[in-house]
Amino acid sequence: MDVADARVSFAKARQHLRDNGCREFQDRARAWQALAEGLYGDLSAASELLADQDQGAGALVDPLSARLAELATAHLHWARDELAGARRSLDASEPDD
Repeated sequence: MDVADARVSFAKARQHLRDNGCREFQDRARAWQALAEGLYGDLSAASELLADQDQGAGALVDPLSARLAELATAHLHWARDELAGARRSLDASEPDD
């Protein structure tokens, strides 16, 4: 699957999960979609998805969703040549042992 197809697939997954009330998986799909949008080069779409996630009904409780969102944020920083921000986000994406 290429990045363009992934963007569409995650958008469809988010819609399905939103309709069925599966918040944890919806958060994961949103984080994956943000990462796919960033890799595709649509930094504004990725930023909007991450902002929507931050403004949702509370903080991300699922550790995987939070780590994926940090990876997407790291990619956005890197794409904008903000290396310190990318490093912070990569550090934050590391799982706690």
